[in-house]
Amino acid sequence: MSRNETVEALREAVHRNDLGAVEALLADDVRWYGTGPGGCHNREQVLATLQAQLDSAVRPQLQDARAEGEGAAPKMVPLL
Repeated sequence: MSRNETVEALREAVHRNDLGAVEALLADDVRWYGTGPGGCHNREQVLATLQAQLDSAVRPQLQDARAEGEGAAPKMVPLL
């Protein structure tokens, strides 16, 4: 999968709230900024944050992402 395809697949998975697909697309050492002090620094932290948002009825929206290596580093903002 090309870098652009990875980013597009990530965007679609976030839109569908498909955390299984998001997990498969993220690198282990993904960085996610904009989630509070320090952000998230690995896949597990990103997934836990996304799950917490979904549990509180906040729908995450992928604002920007760039692919580096095998995964993608997302930057997301909640859509209220």
